[in-house]
Amino acid sequence: MKAHVTASEQRTKAHIDESEQRTKAYVDAKTAELKEEFSSALAHVGFNIVARLKNVAAATDAPLEKLKKESGQNAGSMPPSPPFPADKAALFGTTTAEHINALQNFYGVEFGAGAAEAGRASRTNTLQQRRRQLGAFLGAR
Repeated sequence: MKAHVTASEQRTKAHIDESEQRTKAYVDAKTAELKEEFSSALAHVGFNIVARLKNVAAATDAPLEKLKKESGQNAGSMPPSPPFPADKAALFGTTTAEHINALQNFYGVEFGAGAAEAGRASRTNTLQQRRRQLGAFLGAR
């Protein structure tokens, strides 16, 4: 009977060891994946900090620096122009609600609570307010 208990204990220990190895391999793989994502996102954040500083200092008619998408699908990519405004004059003068909505979807950031529907600003967020919110996000004030 003791030999039967020992064999059962050995099978249980082998099963536990195998489970631990699978768990460790899974955790190691996920850790490496998260490190890569974090490192990539951090690089995009750093790029965007510099772009925002350039946008703060830019003249009204100077080109705005595009920001990179920081995370999610297509992280590191930049939006097309339009909807991205060419300069501060365009941002605050000719950028439409549709442009803002497209940038909002691209970056995953909402520029105005209750975002505009069908190209119209909500009652609480006029187009001018949404342009200012987008400007703040871009560092263009």
